Amino acid sequence: MKKNATKGSWLIKHRKGLAVHSLILSALVLYCLLLATPLFDRFEPGEIGVSRLHEITLPSETNNIHYQISIDGRQIAGWAFIGRQSMEDSQVYVVLRSIENTYVFDTFIWPRPDVTETFEYLDLNLDNAGFIARIPMHKIKDGTYTVGFYIKKGAIESLQYIDKAIVKSKDVVKPTFVLSTPQEIMLPAESGGIRLAIDSHKVIKDEEEKGLAEIAGWAFIEGQSTDDSKIYVALKSETATYVFDTILQVRTDVTAAFADTGLNLDKAGFMARVAKENIEAGIYKVGIYIEKGDVEVLQYTDVKIGLRVPGESRVQDISLPAVTDNIQYHVDHFDVSTHVIEINGWAFIKGEDCEDIEHYLVLKSDDNTYIFDTTPVPRRDVTQHFKGLYLNLDYSGYTALIPARKIANGEYTIGIYIRKGEIEALRYTGRSIVKARGAIETG
Repeated sequence: MKKNATKGSWLIKHRKGLAVHSLILSALVLYCLLLATPLFDRFEPGEIGVSRLHEITLPSETNNIHYQISIDGRQIAGWAFIGRQSMEDSQVYVVLRSIENTYVFDTFIWPRPDVTETFEYLDLNLDNAGFIARIPMHKIKDGTYTVGFYIKKGAIESLQYIDKAIVKSKDVVKPTFVLSTPQEIMLPAESGGIRLAIDSHKVIKDEEEKGLAEIAGWAFIEGQSTDDSKIYVALKSETATYVFDTILQVRTDVTAAFADTGLNLDKAGFMARVAKENIEAGIYKVGIYIEKGDVEVLQYTDVKIGLRVPGESRVQDISLPAVTDNIQYHVDHFDVSTHVIEINGWAFIKGEDCEDIEHYLVLKSDDNTYIFDTTPVPRRDVTQHFKGLYLNLDYSGYTALIPARKIANGEYTIGIYIRKGEIEALRYTGRSIVKARGAIETG
Protein backbone atom coordinates (compact mmCIF):
# COMPACT_ATOMS: atom_id res chain seq x y z
CA MET A 1 0.00 0.00 0.00
CA LYS A 2 2.82 2.38 0.78
CA LYS A 3 4.52 1.67 -2.54
CA ASN A 4 1.33 2.47 -4.55
CA ALA A 5 0.77 5.62 -2.51
CA THR A 6 4.31 6.76 -3.37
CA LYS A 7 3.69 6.14 -7.08
CA GLY A 8 0.44 8.10 -6.98
CA SER A 9 2.20 10.99 -5.26
CA TRP A 10 4.84 11.03 -8.04
CA LEU A 11 2.15 11.27 -10.77
CA ILE A 12 0.42 14.09 -8.93
CA LYS A 13 3.71 15.90 -8.43
CA HIS A 14 4.74 15.64 -12.15
CA ARG A 15 1.33 15.90 -13.80
CA LYS A 16 2.06 19.34 -15.33
CA GLY A 17 5.28 18.16 -16.93
CA LEU A 18 3.61 15.02 -18.23
CA ALA A 19 0.83 17.12 -19.77
CA VAL A 20 3.38 19.32 -21.55
CA HIS A 21 5.23 16.28 -22.87
CA SER A 22 1.96 14.74 -24.05
CA LEU A 23 1.11 17.90 -25.97
CA ILE A 24 4.57 17.92 -27.61
CA LEU A 25 4.24 14.26 -28.63
CA SER A 26 0.73 14.86 -30.02
CA ALA A 27 1.95 17.85 -32.04
CA LEU A 28 4.83 15.78 -33.40
CA VAL A 29 2.46 13.01 -34.48
CA LEU A 30 0.19 15.54 -36.23
CA TYR A 31 3.21 17.14 -37.92
CA CYS A 32 4.37 13.77 -39.23
CA LEU A 33 0.92 12.92 -40.50
CA LEU A 34 -0.01 16.25 -42.10
CA LEU A 35 3.08 18.33 -42.84
CA ALA A 36 6.23 16.25 -43.00
CA THR A 37 5.33 14.29 -46.13
CA PRO A 38 4.79 17.25 -48.46
CA LEU A 39 7.76 19.12 -47.01
CA PHE A 40 10.22 16.26 -47.30
CA ASP A 41 8.81 15.46 -50.74
CA ARG A 42 10.89 18.38 -51.96
CA PHE A 43 14.09 16.84 -50.67
CA GLU A 44 13.40 13.15 -51.13
CA PRO A 45 15.94 11.26 -53.23
CA GLY A 46 13.02 9.96 -55.32
CA GLU A 47 12.55 6.67 -57.06
CA ILE A 48 15.64 5.21 -58.65
CA GLY A 49 15.84 6.22 -62.30
CA VAL A 50 13.01 8.76 -62.00
CA SER A 51 13.45 12.50 -62.59
CA ARG A 52 13.08 14.74 -59.55
CA LEU A 53 10.75 17.72 -59.30
CA HIS A 54 12.53 21.02 -58.62
CA GLU A 55 11.36 24.42 -57.42
CA ILE A 56 13.17 26.77 -59.80
CA THR A 57 12.37 30.36 -60.72
CA LEU A 58 12.50 30.21 -64.50
CA PRO A 59 13.91 33.08 -66.56
CA SER A 60 12.10 34.70 -69.47
CA GLU A 61 12.09 32.72 -72.69
CA THR A 62 15.39 33.07 -74.55
CA ASN A 63 14.51 30.83 -77.54
CA ASN A 64 18.12 29.93 -78.26
CA ILE A 65 18.11 26.18 -77.64
CA HIS A 66 18.86 23.53 -80.25
CA TYR A 67 16.94 20.32 -79.55
CA GLN A 68 15.47 17.08 -80.81
CA ILE A 69 13.22 14.87 -78.70
CA SER A 70 10.90 11.89 -78.64
CA ILE A 71 8.09 11.29 -76.17
CA ASP A 72 7.08 7.78 -75.14
CA GLY A 73 4.61 7.75 -72.29
CA ARG A 74 6.28 9.34 -69.29
CA GLN A 75 9.75 9.22 -70.87
CA ILE A 76 11.11 12.25 -72.73
CA ALA A 77 14.48 11.68 -74.41
CA GLY A 78 16.68 13.40 -76.94
CA TRP A 79 19.29 16.13 -76.97
CA ALA A 80 19.38 19.87 -76.25
CA PHE A 81 22.01 22.58 -75.95
CA ILE A 82 22.24 26.37 -75.80
CA GLY A 83 23.16 27.75 -79.21
CA ARG A 84 26.92 28.36 -79.47
CA GLN A 85 27.61 27.00 -75.96
CA SER A 86 29.38 23.75 -75.17
CA MET A 87 27.82 21.29 -72.75
CA GLU A 88 30.53 21.29 -70.07
CA ASP A 89 29.02 22.05 -66.65
CA SER A 90 25.52 22.24 -68.14
CA GLN A 91 22.34 20.82 -66.64
CA VAL A 92 19.26 20.14 -68.78
CA TYR A 93 15.80 20.29 -67.23
CA VAL A 94 12.45 19.40 -68.80
CA VAL A 95 9.68 21.93 -68.21
CA LEU A 96 5.98 21.06 -68.42
CA ARG A 97 3.72 24.11 -68.63
CA SER A 98 -0.08 24.25 -68.61
CA ILE A 99 -2.35 27.25 -68.13
CA GLU A 100 -2.49 26.63 -64.37
CA ASN A 101 0.78 24.87 -63.49
CA THR A 102 4.46 24.67 -64.38
CA TYR A 103 6.71 21.78 -63.36
CA VAL A 104 10.51 21.50 -63.72
CA PHE A 105 12.20 18.08 -63.71
CA ASP A 106 15.88 17.21 -63.85
CA THR A 107 17.23 14.78 -66.45
CA PHE A 108 19.84 12.06 -66.72
CA ILE A 109 22.82 12.59 -69.03
CA TRP A 110 22.85 10.38 -72.11
CA PRO A 111 26.21 10.65 -73.94
CA ARG A 112 25.65 11.76 -77.55
CA PRO A 113 28.98 12.23 -79.40
CA ASP A 114 26.95 12.15 -82.63
CA VAL A 115 25.54 15.59 -81.74
CA THR A 116 29.07 16.99 -81.60
CA GLU A 117 29.71 15.48 -85.04
CA THR A 118 26.46 16.83 -86.50
CA PHE A 119 27.30 20.37 -85.37
CA GLU A 120 31.04 20.16 -85.99
CA TYR A 121 30.92 23.55 -87.73
CA LEU A 122 30.21 25.11 -84.29
CA ASP A 123 33.45 23.62 -82.88
CA LEU A 124 31.77 22.77 -79.57
CA ASN A 125 31.87 19.76 -77.25
CA LEU A 126 28.24 18.61 -77.26
CA ASP A 127 28.83 15.02 -76.13
CA ASN A 128 26.68 15.56 -73.03
CA ALA A 129 23.78 17.15 -74.90
CA GLY A 130 21.83 13.89 -74.69
CA PHE A 131 19.32 13.42 -71.90
CA ILE A 132 16.56 11.15 -70.62
CA ALA A 133 13.77 12.34 -68.34
CA ARG A 134 11.42 9.86 -66.69
CA ILE A 135 8.59 11.97 -65.36
CA PRO A 136 6.78 10.82 -62.18
CA MET A 137 3.31 11.54 -63.51
CA HIS A 138 1.71 11.19 -60.08
CA LYS A 139 3.36 14.51 -59.22
CA ILE A 140 1.57 16.53 -61.88
CA LYS A 141 -2.10 17.35 -62.22
CA ASP A 142 -4.25 16.30 -65.16
CA GLY A 143 -4.07 18.67 -68.11
CA THR A 144 -2.34 19.56 -71.37
CA TYR A 145 1.31 20.58 -70.99
CA THR A 146 3.60 22.28 -73.46
CA VAL A 147 7.10 20.77 -73.26
CA GLY A 148 10.06 23.08 -72.78
CA PHE A 149 13.74 23.06 -71.89
CA TYR A 150 15.58 24.97 -69.20
CA ILE A 151 19.36 24.75 -69.41
CA LYS A 152 21.72 26.17 -66.80
CA LYS A 153 25.44 26.58 -67.47
CA GLY A 154 27.09 28.56 -64.70
CA ALA A 155 25.54 32.03 -64.79
CA ILE A 156 23.94 31.36 -68.19
CA GLU A 157 20.27 30.38 -68.19
CA SER A 158 18.16 29.53 -71.25
CA LEU A 159 14.50 28.63 -71.59
CA GLN A 160 12.56 27.57 -74.66
CA TYR A 161 9.16 25.94 -75.17
CA ILE A 162 8.90 23.66 -78.19
CA ASP A 163 6.38 22.30 -80.68
CA LYS A 164 5.37 19.25 -78.66
CA ALA A 165 3.03 18.71 -75.73
CA ILE A 166 1.62 15.94 -73.55
CA VAL A 167 -1.92 15.32 -72.34
CA LYS A 168 -2.22 13.71 -68.92
CA SER A 169 -5.52 12.21 -67.79
CA LYS A 170 -5.34 10.07 -64.65
CA ASP A 171 -2.76 7.38 -65.42
CA VAL A 172 -2.81 7.90 -69.20
CA VAL A 173 -0.23 10.13 -70.92
CA LYS A 174 -0.39 10.91 -74.64
CA PRO A 175 1.95 13.04 -76.77
CA THR A 176 0.38 15.71 -78.93
CA PHE A 177 1.35 18.79 -80.96
CA VAL A 178 1.43 22.47 -80.18
CA LEU A 179 -0.76 24.16 -82.78
CA SER A 180 -0.30 27.50 -84.50
CA THR A 181 -2.79 30.17 -83.47
CA PRO A 182 -4.80 32.18 -86.03
CA GLN A 183 -3.76 35.86 -86.05
CA GLU A 184 -5.85 38.92 -86.80
CA ILE A 185 -3.23 40.75 -88.88
CA MET A 186 -3.84 43.12 -91.76
CA LEU A 187 -1.18 41.95 -94.19
CA PRO A 188 0.75 44.54 -96.18
CA ALA A 189 1.13 44.34 -99.94
CA GLU A 190 3.56 41.68 -101.08
CA SER A 191 7.00 43.26 -100.95
CA GLY A 192 9.49 40.44 -101.41
CA GLY A 193 12.87 40.97 -99.78
CA ILE A 194 12.81 37.70 -97.82
CA ARG A 195 15.39 34.93 -98.09
CA LEU A 196 13.63 31.66 -97.29
CA ALA A 197 13.26 27.96 -97.85
CA ILE A 198 10.29 25.68 -97.16
CA ASP A 199 12.00 22.49 -96.03
CA SER A 200 8.82 20.45 -95.68
CA HIS A 201 5.06 20.81 -96.12
CA LYS A 202 2.76 17.91 -95.42
CA VAL A 203 -0.50 16.86 -93.85
CA ILE A 204 -0.19 14.87 -90.62
CA LYS A 205 -2.63 13.59 -87.99
CA ASP A 206 -2.70 14.24 -84.27
CA GLU A 207 -3.47 11.69 -81.55
CA GLU A 208 -7.20 12.06 -82.30
CA GLU A 209 -6.65 11.42 -86.03
CA LYS A 210 -7.46 15.04 -86.85
CA GLY A 211 -5.66 16.50 -89.85
CA LEU A 212 -2.94 19.11 -89.42
CA ALA A 213 -1.02 21.00 -92.09
CA GLU A 214 2.65 21.16 -91.09
CA ILE A 215 4.96 23.69 -92.75
CA ALA A 216 8.61 24.07 -91.72
CA GLY A 217 11.63 25.96 -92.98
CA TRP A 218 13.62 29.13 -92.44
CA ALA A 219 13.23 32.79 -93.39
CA PHE A 220 14.82 36.17 -92.74
CA ILE A 221 14.61 39.71 -94.07
CA GLU A 222 17.32 40.37 -96.62
CA GLY A 223 20.26 42.13 -94.96
CA GLN A 224 18.91 41.89 -91.40
CA SER A 225 19.57 39.58 -88.47
CA THR A 226 16.76 37.55 -86.94
CA ASP A 227 17.01 39.19 -83.51
CA ASP A 228 13.56 40.43 -82.44
CA SER A 229 11.96 39.03 -85.60
CA LYS A 230 8.56 37.32 -85.61
CA ILE A 231 7.80 34.90 -88.42
CA TYR A 232 4.25 34.10 -89.53
CA VAL A 233 2.85 31.77 -92.18
CA ALA A 234 0.22 33.16 -94.54
CA LEU A 235 -2.13 30.79 -96.39
CA LYS A 236 -3.89 32.31 -99.38
CA SER A 237 -6.54 30.78 -101.63
CA GLU A 238 -8.79 32.41 -104.20
CA THR A 239 -11.43 33.09 -101.55
CA ALA A 240 -9.65 33.41 -98.21
CA THR A 241 -6.38 34.38 -96.53
CA TYR A 242 -5.25 33.20 -93.08
CA VAL A 243 -2.25 34.16 -90.95
CA PHE A 244 -0.82 31.85 -88.29
CA ASP A 245 1.98 32.26 -85.78
CA THR A 246 4.88 29.83 -85.88
CA ILE A 247 7.02 27.91 -83.42
CA LEU A 248 10.63 29.06 -83.41
CA GLN A 249 13.30 26.58 -84.45
CA VAL A 250 16.94 27.49 -83.75
CA ARG A 251 18.90 27.19 -87.02
CA THR A 252 22.62 27.84 -86.50
CA ASP A 253 23.12 26.14 -89.86
CA VAL A 254 21.43 29.09 -91.57
CA THR A 255 23.88 31.48 -89.90
CA ALA A 256 26.72 29.23 -91.09
CA ALA A 257 25.34 29.07 -94.64
CA PHE A 258 25.20 32.88 -94.83
CA ALA A 259 28.41 33.49 -92.86
CA ASP A 260 29.60 36.00 -95.47
CA THR A 261 26.75 38.37 -94.45
CA GLY A 262 27.99 38.58 -90.85
CA LEU A 263 24.38 38.27 -89.66
CA ASN A 264 23.09 36.26 -86.71
CA LEU A 265 20.37 34.13 -88.32
CA ASP A 266 20.04 31.53 -85.56
CA LYS A 267 16.34 32.36 -85.09
CA ALA A 268 15.42 32.03 -88.77
CA GLY A 269 13.83 28.60 -88.30
CA PHE A 270 10.07 28.16 -88.00
CA MET A 271 7.36 25.53 -87.89
CA ALA A 272 3.61 26.01 -88.32
CA ARG A 273 0.98 23.39 -87.53
CA VAL A 274 -2.47 24.42 -88.71
CA ALA A 275 -5.61 22.54 -87.70
CA LYS A 276 -7.52 22.00 -90.94
CA GLU A 277 -10.84 22.30 -89.16
CA ASN A 278 -10.08 25.99 -88.55
CA ILE A 279 -9.98 26.99 -92.23
CA GLU A 280 -12.00 26.55 -95.39
CA ALA A 281 -11.19 23.71 -97.73
CA GLY A 282 -9.11 24.69 -100.72
CA ILE A 283 -5.68 24.94 -102.29
CA TYR A 284 -3.53 27.51 -100.50
CA LYS A 285 -0.38 29.28 -101.59
CA VAL A 286 2.13 29.44 -98.71
CA GLY A 287 3.55 32.86 -97.83
CA ILE A 288 5.91 34.20 -95.19
CA TYR A 289 5.21 37.39 -93.26
CA ILE A 290 7.93 38.82 -90.97
CA GLU A 291 7.69 41.61 -88.41
CA LYS A 292 10.87 43.19 -87.06
CA GLY A 293 10.24 46.39 -85.15
CA ASP A 294 8.54 48.78 -87.59
CA VAL A 295 9.54 46.68 -90.61
CA GLU A 296 6.91 44.42 -92.23
CA VAL A 297 7.59 42.20 -95.22
CA LEU A 298 5.43 39.66 -97.05
CA GLN A 299 6.45 37.17 -99.70
CA TYR A 300 4.53 34.28 -101.23
CA THR A 301 6.27 31.11 -102.39
CA ASP A 302 5.57 28.61 -105.15
CA VAL A 303 4.55 26.05 -102.53
CA LYS A 304 0.86 25.10 -102.46
CA ILE A 305 -0.92 22.89 -99.97
CA GLY A 306 -4.35 21.32 -100.36
CA LEU A 307 -6.49 21.31 -97.23
CA ARG A 308 -9.61 19.23 -96.86
CA VAL A 309 -12.01 19.95 -94.06
CA PRO A 310 -14.39 17.07 -93.29
CA GLY A 311 -17.91 18.10 -94.26
CA GLU A 312 -20.57 17.94 -96.88
CA SER A 313 -20.29 19.11 -100.46
CA ARG A 314 -22.45 22.12 -101.23
CA VAL A 315 -24.87 22.61 -104.14
CA GLN A 316 -23.61 25.23 -106.62
CA ASP A 317 -25.61 27.45 -108.96
CA ILE A 318 -23.65 26.96 -112.21
CA SER A 319 -24.76 26.92 -115.85
CA LEU A 320 -23.13 23.86 -117.35
CA PRO A 321 -21.58 23.90 -120.82
CA ALA A 322 -22.27 21.27 -123.44
CA VAL A 323 -20.55 17.91 -122.96
CA THR A 324 -16.92 18.17 -124.12
CA ASP A 325 -15.57 14.69 -123.25
CA ASN A 326 -12.01 16.05 -123.07
CA ILE A 327 -11.56 15.08 -119.43
CA GLN A 328 -9.21 12.30 -118.37
CA TYR A 329 -10.26 10.89 -115.02
CA HIS A 330 -10.35 7.97 -112.62
CA VAL A 331 -12.74 7.32 -109.72
CA ASP A 332 -10.65 5.74 -106.95
CA HIS A 333 -13.42 5.39 -104.40
CA PHE A 334 -17.18 5.27 -104.89
CA ASP A 335 -19.14 4.41 -101.77
CA VAL A 336 -22.91 4.70 -101.48
CA SER A 337 -24.54 4.48 -98.06
CA THR A 338 -28.15 5.15 -97.18
CA HIS A 339 -27.77 8.87 -96.71
CA VAL A 340 -24.50 9.92 -98.37
CA ILE A 341 -22.39 9.36 -101.46
CA GLU A 342 -18.60 9.46 -101.01
CA ILE A 343 -16.54 9.88 -104.16
CA ASN A 344 -12.86 10.58 -104.60
CA GLY A 345 -10.44 10.33 -107.47
CA TRP A 346 -8.64 12.53 -109.97
CA ALA A 347 -9.50 14.35 -113.18
CA PHE A 348 -7.91 16.87 -115.54
CA ILE A 349 -8.59 18.57 -118.84
CA LYS A 350 -6.52 16.97 -121.56
CA GLY A 351 -3.57 19.12 -122.50
CA GLU A 352 -3.97 21.42 -119.49
CA ASP A 353 -2.12 21.43 -116.18
CA CYS A 354 -4.04 21.59 -112.91
CA GLU A 355 -2.97 24.88 -111.38
CA ASP A 356 -6.01 26.92 -110.27
CA ILE A 357 -8.35 24.09 -111.27
CA GLU A 358 -11.84 23.58 -109.79
CA HIS A 359 -13.59 20.20 -109.73
CA TYR A 360 -17.35 19.71 -109.45
CA LEU A 361 -19.50 16.58 -109.46
CA VAL A 362 -22.72 16.60 -111.47
CA LEU A 363 -25.80 14.48 -110.69
CA LYS A 364 -28.23 14.52 -113.62
CA SER A 365 -31.65 12.89 -113.87
CA ASP A 366 -34.50 13.35 -116.36
CA ASP A 367 -35.99 16.06 -114.14
CA ASN A 368 -33.13 17.58 -112.14
CA THR A 369 -29.45 18.45 -112.34
CA TYR A 370 -27.35 19.12 -109.25
CA ILE A 371 -23.78 20.42 -109.17
CA PHE A 372 -21.72 19.86 -106.02
CA ASP A 373 -18.37 21.36 -105.08
CA THR A 374 -15.49 19.12 -104.05
CA THR A 375 -12.49 19.34 -101.75
CA PRO A 376 -9.05 19.43 -103.43
CA VAL A 377 -6.64 16.58 -102.72
CA PRO A 378 -2.95 16.82 -103.77
CA ARG A 379 -2.05 13.99 -106.17
CA ARG A 380 1.62 14.12 -107.10
CA ASP A 381 1.35 10.48 -108.11
CA VAL A 382 -0.83 11.52 -111.06
CA THR A 383 1.86 13.90 -112.30
CA GLN A 384 4.39 11.09 -111.98
CA HIS A 385 2.14 8.61 -113.77
CA PHE A 386 1.62 10.97 -116.70
CA LYS A 387 5.15 12.41 -116.66
CA GLY A 388 5.33 11.96 -120.42
CA LEU A 389 2.69 14.69 -120.78
CA TYR A 390 4.96 17.25 -119.06
CA LEU A 391 1.98 18.69 -117.15
CA ASN A 392 1.63 19.68 -113.50
CA LEU A 393 -1.20 17.42 -112.35
CA ASP A 394 -0.48 17.70 -108.61
CA TYR A 395 -3.88 19.29 -108.01
CA SER A 396 -5.95 16.87 -110.07
CA GLY A 397 -7.31 15.11 -106.96
CA TYR A 398 -10.72 15.69 -105.40
CA THR A 399 -13.08 14.24 -102.83
CA ALA A 400 -16.78 14.82 -102.17
CA LEU A 401 -19.45 13.87 -99.64
CA ILE A 402 -22.88 14.32 -101.21
CA PRO A 403 -25.83 14.16 -98.75
CA ALA A 404 -28.98 12.37 -99.94
CA ARG A 405 -31.25 15.04 -98.46
CA LYS A 406 -29.92 17.57 -101.01
CA ILE A 407 -31.38 15.75 -104.03
CA ALA A 408 -34.89 14.68 -105.09
CA ASN A 409 -35.94 11.08 -105.74
CA GLY A 410 -34.81 9.76 -109.10
CA GLU A 411 -32.06 8.00 -111.03
CA TYR A 412 -28.94 10.10 -111.56
CA THR A 413 -25.95 9.80 -113.86
CA ILE A 414 -22.73 11.10 -112.30
CA GLY A 415 -20.55 13.53 -114.24
CA ILE A 416 -17.40 15.59 -113.74
CA TYR A 417 -17.28 19.31 -114.49
CA ILE A 418 -13.93 21.13 -114.46
CA ARG A 419 -13.33 24.85 -114.60
CA LYS A 420 -9.94 26.50 -115.07
CA GLY A 421 -10.25 30.21 -115.59
CA GLU A 422 -12.32 30.60 -118.74
CA ILE A 423 -11.79 26.96 -119.78
CA GLU A 424 -14.67 24.57 -119.03
CA ALA A 425 -15.02 20.84 -119.56
CA LEU A 426 -17.82 18.36 -118.83
CA ARG A 427 -17.94 14.59 -119.05
CA TYR A 428 -20.36 11.99 -117.71
CA THR A 429 -19.07 8.75 -116.24
CA GLY A 430 -20.60 5.32 -116.44
CA ARG A 431 -21.69 5.46 -112.80
CA SER A 432 -25.19 6.17 -111.50
CA ILE A 433 -27.19 6.23 -108.28
CA VAL A 434 -30.88 5.92 -107.43
CA LYS A 435 -32.62 7.82 -104.65
CA ALA A 436 -35.99 6.48 -103.52
CA ARG A 437 -37.91 7.07 -100.29
CA GLY A 438 -35.05 9.12 -98.86
CA ALA A 439 -32.37 6.45 -99.34
CA ILE A 440 -29.61 6.08 -101.95
CA GLU A 441 -28.37 2.98 -103.71
CA THR A 442 -26.19 2.35 -106.74
CA GLY A 443 -27.91 2.34 -110.13
